[in-house]
This record gives sequence, structure tokens and C-alpha cells, in this order.
Amino acid sequence: MKSWFYDESKHSGVNYASIELIQQYDENHSKFRNFAKEADEIISDLKLTTQSIVADIGCGTCAITQYIAKKVKKIYAIDISSPMLDYARQKYHTIHNIEYIHSGFLGLHTHTFNVDAVYTKMALHHLPDFWKQMALNTISSITKPGGRLLYEDVIFSGDIETIEQNIDQWINQFKQQTGDEFAREVEMHVKEEFSTFDWAIEHMLHNAGYKIDARLNKNEMIIKYICTKQ
Repeated sequence: MKSWFYDESKHSGVNYASIELIQQYDENHSKFRNFAKEADEIISDLKLTTQSIVADIGCGTCAITQYIAKKVKKIYAIDISSPMLDYARQKYHTIHNIEYIHSGFLGLHTHTFNVDAVYTKMALHHLPDFWKQMALNTISSITKPGGRLLYEDVIFSGDIETIEQNIDQWINQFKQQTGDEFAREVEMHVKEEFSTFDWAIEHMLHNAGYKIDARLNKNEMIIKYICTKQ
């Protein structure tokens, strides 16, 4: 890797470096997410089968990965956090078609796998925009022609005043659902991480060789794209 490449191991936002924090992360997310339902949606969106080979980039604790693994031939669980991967290995040690890979987006070019589909949720915002484009190019390079990509993240849409209102509502929603501590983590996301605009992301997807088949605004802050590699 070139010496001027972005260091993905330099965390942005909350640093989940300890088992205690990772367990808390799992518990907090389970309060407002249905992982089994999310996995079913991914399987449907990407048209996965028992013969599919899939990459989950930014897999975290593999709460979704472990469900999808039971429905596909093989899944690569990829994350920049060694503690997250260690936690997942221990928790899901009985699932044998998950291959854990310690890597960020930019390091994937050193691997030789070629997958039918990729999904990445709530992870690409850790990279500034220039490096988002590099990451999407790298994802494209490990995906077979005609392969599919599901990309979901915090993405800003509309004018600045509307976005500011949406951010305030989003933080208040988390405060009600999970408490003040997790709401502060959401504030940190906006303050220190690199969510960007929908028009920027859509341009990057096209530049990486993807056709956008569908766009779903899941709420005022989160957008999901389903794409096909051309």
C-alpha cells in the first residue's frame, strides 16, 4: 500500500477497542434494529442463493453476517477492527462458512477473492469523500461482472436547513430509544465522521462502474442503494 494512503486503522467517531464496549455496542443496536429482518432484506435485495459467495464489508460483530451465512455458500466477514472480529469469531464459532478478514475498504485490493455480491452498511462514512471513491472502486474490483452491491449509510439529502432539522430529530430519537450515552455517539457521528450528500455518493457509484437499480430512503438520514456492476 502506498505511503500516502489513508490510514483506516485510525478510528473516527467512537473507538470500540474493548470487549466491554463491543458488548455494549451489540446491546445498544439490538434495541432499535432487527438483525434477522435486515438479513432477510439483504438476501432478497441481492438475490442471494445457496451458491452465492458474498462479502460483508464493515461487518462489525457479525450480527447480520451470521444470519446470511446460513443461506449462502460462503461469506467474507471483513472489518478494520480486530477486537470486533475476535468477538464475532468467539460468538459464532459454530458457523463454518464465515471467513474473517482483518481489512478496511482500501486494503481489499491485496486479496484475490471474486464475489457474487457485496453489502456494506453504516461503514463507508468512516472515510473522507476522496477515499470513498477509492473504496467503491476497490469493491468493484472484487465483484464479478453482473454482481450486485447493497450500500446503506447515513447520507444527507436536501438543503442544509432541512438536514440540520433531520439531524436534531435523529439525535432526539436515539435519546428516547437508547438513552443519552448512545445519543452522544450519534452526535459524534455528525461531528467527527464523514457522511456525505446523496448526489456525491451517486456520482461515485457510477464512477466505480455501478448502475443504480434502486434507491430507498429508509428515513430522513439513511439511504439504501442497490446496484449492479456493469
